[in-house]
Amino acid sequence: MILPILRAESGGTPQKPCLSCHKGVRTDPAHAGLACESCHANGKMHAKAPEDPKACLGCHPGHEGILKGPMATRRNEEKIVQRALGKVAPGFFKDRCSGCHLQGCLDCHGAASGAHGVAMPDNNACLACHNDYFTGIEYTGLAVREDHERYQRGPLFRGQHYQRMLPDVHHEKGLNCTACHTMQGHSSGKTAAKPCLSCHPSPSRSVLEHRIAPHMEKMECSACHSAWAAQEYGTFIIRAGDEKGAKAFKSIRHLGGNDFKGSYLKDYGPPPVGLNAKGIYSPIRPEFIFFFSQTRVDESPRDNLLLGAFWKAFFPHTVRRETALCPSCHNNARRFIRANPKDDVYDIRKDGLPLASFFTSEGQEVINGSFVSDRIFSERIQKEGTHPYSKLLIEKWSQVLENLP
Repeated sequence: MILPILRAESGGTPQKPCLSCHKGVRTDPAHAGLACESCHANGKMHAKAPEDPKACLGCHPGHEGILKGPMATRRNEEKIVQRALGKVAPGFFKDRCSGCHLQGCLDCHGAASGAHGVAMPDNNACLACHNDYFTGIEYTGLAVREDHERYQRGPLFRGQHYQRMLPDVHHEKGLNCTACHTMQGHSSGKTAAKPCLSCHPSPSRSVLEHRIAPHMEKMECSACHSAWAAQEYGTFIIRAGDEKGAKAFKSIRHLGGNDFKGSYLKDYGPPPVGLNAKGIYSPIRPEFIFFFSQTRVDESPRDNLLLGAFWKAFFPHTVRRETALCPSCHNNARRFIRANPKDDVYDIRKDGLPLASFFTSEGQEVINGSFVSDRIFSERIQKEGTHPYSKLLIEKWSQVLENLP
């Protein structure tokens, strides 16, 4: 039930008598003209402010969807974790992954100063959740460090250490997250961000890549304009048998209880490319390639049990004006996760991992799209040596040389 709203002009208790006792309370400008009873409802003096977000929706209807969307329910994350770790650790999501989700309007709109300082969210409010390996923190030029304690140095944000990278060009220009991400988009459940072309409707044709029709028709802008992305290949979840056994893993990240996390390889280069749900070429990265180990002595030991190799098409928030050179994609099988394991410098099978390679699609899947097939790669992407490709490549290098100092 939406709580009744009493406004000052309709006979509600004015703020002044309340503030004569509550001297430390400061009302944000947006609500300064309202009676205290507008939020401290039901006409009762000294009634506590309701924690139910429906109180906000009484004056701000139409945004109910955000409380049912992915930021509040985290159903997508739970689906991934349960699909993998649910087999061997059923309570893992509840115990280790439930601390970061939207519970009410004040989580974003009162993050800094609480209910009496309601304001539009700033970047810090967004990055309270969108940090670590999850999309968001890279916008500011920070990349999550390796899990081992020897790498725990550099900038510190919300208890985690990061290394400095190139920030997104929009961050350099001073744009907040809300410049592209709107409450209306999150509430509708249809789209969470404005498309690039809403602000850049006419990409310059002086850029060689913009003159190539398939680039403009079949590729997300981020496929070329993402300078880098944090990528984790091989996520190890280790469950120690007891506290004594847990001491052996004290040098890596502690998740709580006797659970620890490590990784095989982290990369911060341009992300691989696959197809998203629309069939458009898009950056992809491992959502998680889960390996599970358990050291309990009273059960059969489990070492590097592969629980799932899940990738995701995504939008790295590392946009730069400069684009990748042609060979970074064309004739680059590894960029499309089509590499030959024989050519891979990481022979993970010799480390006892039950996966041929991180850079071949065998045994892996994109949860919201697909990998590029061998046929598409050979017919459409692997064009080195053809006359049109050679001509464009020469023109591109001519542009590069002309702009050298």
